[in-house]
Amino acid sequence: MTPKQQSALEALAGRTLSVVEVEQIDAALAAGDLAAVATLLSVDRKRLAPRILSARGLAEQVPGGPIAAEIILMKLEGARDKMLESSDPQQRVMGSLLRRQLGFLAGDGLDFGSPQLRGMLDQFAALGILDQSEVDGLQRIALVDDPITWRQVADAVQGVE
Repeated sequence: MTPKQQSALEALAGRTLSVVEVEQIDAALAAGDLAAVATLLSVDRKRLAPRILSARGLAEQVPGGPIAAEIILMKLEGARDKMLESSDPQQRVMGSLLRRQLGFLAGDGLDFGSPQLRGMLDQFAALGILDQSEVDGLQRIALVDDPITWRQVADAVQGVE
């Protein structure tokens, strides 16, 4: 693989290739196996996608299962109640926001791929309502596999030899 091909494949994958990956890709390209290159570049590759989920679905999707999901919901409900009782107007606004979002979660669900919801979850971690591992687990709900195809590999290396 030429340096230009490596750069093209790194751009396609969105990351720098490791030495081991470069060796494996070199061998696959030498054999003309573009599907193998695509498979190598696709390892752990994810993209954000819309994912609407209700409270019922959390038990299936949150790492740790139903108990972890229930702990998250209890933390959110507790924070909601505490904030709604606060004399601080900003706290009450946050409590109202939590109340509304929990209502949506109990009904039709929330889109865990929404940038606004993901930002709100980050804010919950910053405020200590949820810990970072809980937020990460909720945010992973909207990550889906994003494999690279052999055609994308062919396009990337074509003409940069």
